[in-house]
Amino acid sequence: MPRTLAALALAALATTACTEQLAPAAQATTPVRFALSLDARAFMPGTTVEVEVWNEAALAARARSGDCMIGHSAAGEEIICPPGVTYQPPPTPERFTFTVDELGHGFAIAALSIGRGEAYEIAIGGRAADGCNHAGATARGVADRDEIALADLDVFSTTMACRTGG
Repeated sequence: MPRTLAALALAALATTACTEQLAPAAQATTPVRFALSLDARAFMPGTTVEVEVWNEAALAARARSGDCMIGHSAAGEEIICPPGVTYQPPPTPERFTFTVDELGHGFAIAALSIGRGEAYEIAIGGRAADGCNHAGATARGVADRDEIALADLDVFSTTMACRTGG
């Protein structure tokens, strides 16, 4: 667990985040710090990985519009919702970017949009090690303390048929 302690120490320093468009009730007075670890070998070396932090208000907004379908065609975008549901674009999550090299040592974020006692979802994603697919991990929970360690997250990968050679 020394990596987790080091990551938590980094989290105390890593309080910069894009906060202009966070969901309502965002920007907690004391950020919740997350120390995360996962198998970085699942991601393509030399690339970056995006980390999105969704707070409770953003999760609720996303759920309210979850039954709507968005279609794209040459005619433009069409949004179809069930009766009684009005589509509203979800708020922008808090975002962080890390290199794959940084992931290999464990990494930390200080989420300004998460308050203590609030539900959260952290979504991590980037190019898979095969150079074709997408790899990622997700963590959900309730911020029951100011420092949360999420160790050894399970990494998933899409399985698209990728071209190999000529």
